[in-house]
Amino acid sequence: MIEGFGANTTGGLGGTTIWVGNVEELTTALLLNEPRIIRFTNPGNYELVDPIEINNGDLTIDGSDAMICIKIAALQLYASNVIFQNLRLRPGPGYRTALDALYIKDSWNVVVDQCSLSWSVDELFQVVNGGNITLQWCILSEALGNAGHPQGGHSKGPWSMGDVRGLTMHHNLVAHTFDRIPTFTGGQIDLRNHIIYNPGNSRMNFVANYSDLEMNVVKTQYIPGYDSIQKASVSIYEEDNLPSIYLEGNRCPARPTDDLPEEDCIYRNENQLQYLVDTPFAFPEVVTHSIENAYELILNNAGAQPRDLIDARIVQNVRDGTGWIIDDPSQVGGWPDLALVEKDTVRTYFVISPWRYRPNVESEDNEETEFVNDEGSTIAPWTE
Repeated sequence: MIEGFGANTTGGLGGTTIWVGNVEELTTALLLNEPRIIRFTNPGNYELVDPIEINNGDLTIDGSDAMICIKIAALQLYASNVIFQNLRLRPGPGYRTALDALYIKDSWNVVVDQCSLSWSVDELFQVVNGGNITLQWCILSEALGNAGHPQGGHSKGPWSMGDVRGLTMHHNLVAHTFDRIPTFTGGQIDLRNHIIYNPGNSRMNFVANYSDLEMNVVKTQYIPGYDSIQKASVSIYEEDNLPSIYLEGNRCPARPTDDLPEEDCIYRNENQLQYLVDTPFAFPEVVTHSIENAYELILNNAGAQPRDLIDARIVQNVRDGTGWIIDDPSQVGGWPDLALVEKDTVRTYFVISPWRYRPNVESEDNEETEFVNDEGSTIAPWTE
């Protein structure tokens, strides 16, 4: 189920289903100007020669049918009403300029669902302006350190730049990234049920320099690792515009339990308490779980499914307290050959059809699930 600001995104629903099996077919399908659902016939690593600029929306890119990874170059979105689902986006350091794993600019109604983003030379995920965007149930990991960025060591995580009019980020794992874990610079942001592991010398940075920033930060867990230095997880800055931040139930080394003040997670909080608000902003609904239940739900379910060796290793790092920020994919074995990996036949999500996964009971920590269509009828999980 799509939740948050991007909940009304339909992608290519009702359009042509286009099956692709190589980079050339994928490029052609992405550049079409018509409603379309792109699905994959062949598993493997799809090596792009150059970034693909997607300028036409009403699009779903669904990797549920074959384990695929897009590498070397990256996807860049400049269109609206787009769903990215069950994709692995791992560019690596091989391209001639620094790339984000996924770049979105001036786009409205965008969903990134059950995706795995890693090995970027620039940001793992960047949004510039636009709005009504949801990033959910994703793994964002191992933004590369010294990998050829013109500014030197980089390793940057999720970042929204400009005035983003509605971005929901929920039930994601951000791991082994030095900075921007995430950083937001203006607009309306709802951040909840995140795990941030081994964030280097960084905090979540909320900087109102492009526009006023209205933000909820709810039940997000900041877990230090090998590269971590900070004990507080939040920094708030006023630069030309006003930040207004609501905090609820977040955990960090300075606030390990909920009986401690919320502001304990703020870096140098005596200067930043003025930006806190007492009531949450009325943003689109997201089912929110306790810190403990969210931890297990995210580690068991986030990222592209079925998991490849990269995501399996990242999740185990979180559980074991291991791993570090890397400079090159070769340090952790490089890209696995997905064409040799057997794929599960049962899907957890199948968003592009009218059938949408949703909890069968309206409760915070419900673990039972069912599949419900738009008319309210239930069916068994979809299988091949």
